[in-house]
Amino acid sequence: MKKITAVCILSILFAINGFTQGYNIEIKINGLQNKQVFLAHHYADKFLVDDTIQVDENGRGTFSGGTPLDGGMYLIYLPNKKYFDFLVGENQNFKIINGTNNFLENGKYEGSKQNTAFLEYQNFLNEQRQKLKQTNKQKKKAQKAGNSEKIKKLDNKIAKINNQVNEKRDALIKQYKGKFLSTFLKATKDVEIPEPPEDTKDSLFRYRYYKNHYLDNIDFTEDKLLRTSIFSKKLMRYIKNVAPQNPDSLINRVDKIIERAKPNHEVYKFVMSKLYNYFNESKIMGMDKVFVHIADYYLQGKTDWNDSTFIADLRKRVASKRPNLIGKKAKDFKVETLNNRYIQLSEVDADYTVLYFYDPDCGHCEEATPKMKKISDTYIDKGVEFIGFFTQTDKKAWKEYVEKYDLYRWKNVWDPENRSNFRYYYDLRSTPRIYILDENKEIVARRLGAKQTRKMLKQFIDNSNGEKQ
Repeated sequence: MKKITAVCILSILFAINGFTQGYNIEIKINGLQNKQVFLAHHYADKFLVDDTIQVDENGRGTFSGGTPLDGGMYLIYLPNKKYFDFLVGENQNFKIINGTNNFLENGKYEGSKQNTAFLEYQNFLNEQRQKLKQTNKQKKKAQKAGNSEKIKKLDNKIAKINNQVNEKRDALIKQYKGKFLSTFLKATKDVEIPEPPEDTKDSLFRYRYYKNHYLDNIDFTEDKLLRTSIFSKKLMRYIKNVAPQNPDSLINRVDKIIERAKPNHEVYKFVMSKLYNYFNESKIMGMDKVFVHIADYYLQGKTDWNDSTFIADLRKRVASKRPNLIGKKAKDFKVETLNNRYIQLSEVDADYTVLYFYDPDCGHCEEATPKMKKISDTYIDKGVEFIGFFTQTDKKAWKEYVEKYDLYRWKNVWDPENRSNFRYYYDLRSTPRIYILDENKEIVARRLGAKQTRKMLKQFIDNSNGEKQ
């Protein structure tokens, strides 16, 4: 009798262990027969499919697997291209019943308290949104009518609705502390800005607080947040819109974000890759300085997911970018002019120097060169020197190009044998390439178009004239 009991206990334990080690999500979708249904999860701004089943004639089916799903925000994607979200955390064995037409109203969960609470919260939010929509309509009418008394009442009503939403969310965050529902809802909160201290003279107190605490509600140690849309959205909004948009400030902010992400390897990898790709692809002037700073994390061995080929290629790219970042002194060169003389960049005496690298066969140069000529006509007598750097080796084509666009007031130069290694030092992966240097030959602007060049020169010249006065 004892042996039989032991066997039964082991069988029960095995069954329980089988469920806890994997996932078992049963669905019942009313009105859906013998159709394919997908289980997927959010990842940044994408949906990634995890499993696929075909429901039976009663709309029943089960997603199951021996390995647990990574926690996060998941969704059931239906044949009519509709979907509904739910949470996957520690408990991965539950049932979803869906009325298909409107899951918020007709759906329910069995065996998942978090998802039941989440569904109730979603319904509550939907109701409050409808109230806000109607109240805002009434407010617009009151504004048109100039009814200040009614506007005040409606503003109070809007504030009350928003307070009810915040109170509901805060109650759930407290109730489910330690659970993913709490972590997720907290991540959706905006930072609460306190009243400025009475003795403060800082008129920007609120802005500074918002800027410095914008990401406080994001738990960077929780990788489940990666499998939602909120983490990536808030991170990139902070980088693009909230943080001060100058390279040095962004570098400071990037370092703080990376430091917060380090305790969780998956979060750290996501943050590093997201920031790397954003600044690598940025067309905003000066952001390559931030890219180089982030790339140094890779080159210093602080990432373990890249192969040696990637690192070797990155090392070359960074080496070519580093010398011509804004604020750096432009690499000196001694090159030949169209008149068979030699000039050295460091010996050019000018308040500002514009370097214009071009190729006669380049379509973009064909468009930019006449514009640059007009710009030089405006500024060449105002302390600005223009150096037209011909990047090819056909001298006849060069002469014809200078004549075609009447560039004789420029210092026209070339280096057919690339003795100065100008392609490397000025990162010439394409043309045209425009740099503006100050009187000390430090780079003050780069990666410009003709329109930006005019705008920058106007700014520099006007500022310098103002200082002289």
